[in-house]
Amino acid sequence: GAVQKQHCAWCCAGGAGVGKSYTIEVLVQQLQAMRRTVGITASTGTAALNINGMTVHRYGQNLRTQACILLSHC
Repeated sequence: GAVQKQHCAWCCAGGAGVGKSYTIEVLVQQLQAMRRTVGITASTGTAALNINGMTVHRYGQNLRTQACILLSHC
């Protein structure tokens, strides 16, 4: 049978200086150590640069060959 990929969306929200970028960095390192594919997105370009990711818009363009994309609202 066909292998189904599981998608999980996670949102990290909070005020300035509470550790969002650090938390994301640690989580991504752990997931990559488990050989998971990780897409890191943010709502603005500046926020994306801070977390070594990309905007949600750009991420969606990069996945246009996928059947679907799962996003969560923060």
